Amino acid sequence: MLSHLDNERDAKLELALKAKLLTFKGPIPVCDFFKHKHQPLFQQSNERVRTVQRMVKEHTGLEAEEYGFGVGSVEIISGSATSNGHKKGEADLLVKSVKVFIEVTGTYRLLEPQDRNIWIRPDKIEAAMEVHKKKGYLTWVVHAFPRCGEDELWSAVRLDERFFRRYTQGLFIHDHPNRYGSVKDEDFVSIPITDSFVKPMEALYDDLRNTATR
Repeated sequence: MLSHLDNERDAKLELALKAKLLTFKGPIPVCDFFKHKHQPLFQQSNERVRTVQRMVKEHTGLEAEEYGFGVGSVEIISGSATSNGHKKGEADLLVKSVKVFIEVTGTYRLLEPQDRNIWIRPDKIEAAMEVHKKKGYLTWVVHAFPRCGEDELWSAVRLDERFFRRYTQGLFIHDHPNRYGSVKDEDFVSIPITDSFVKPMEALYDDLRNTATR
């Protein structure tokens, strides 16, 4: 069960997000709305990216380089990915030596185990499909859940042909998850943590190591 302190933490986070939107002067461009909404979380998101880079290096010896639009920045970069020289839905990291992309995502509020789903934006899946078809690159999504008094719980999903078939057949549920308060988020594909596609991080490390030795 979540404690009083856990609920208090979530309430403070939600207030910080709402305050950010209230202090913005003038209309927010459509393409920038979620950037302003999420900016209080940029630092935590960047820390997660660095954690994944460190874990990949420690477990495989491979370097995961920052790749996607805005990765590593705590500032709002106005405009779409395309207008800034990137492609919509690009993954956060690239392990160039083995042609593998890694997208880092997760929730920012504490959830009961039965409420934990893996959330992936559809544009991230579609970008992974395109780069796989055109260039043969593979994409993994790694997802973090915060836990009280423990390290975050990390899971990994391999976006391969089997995953893409299920996605294009409409067999995944779409949701607007409640990742950090009462305000609903963007459209996400929602995958139960018990789904066969959801693997421990070791599955990602094994895949990277096996690809590197081919």
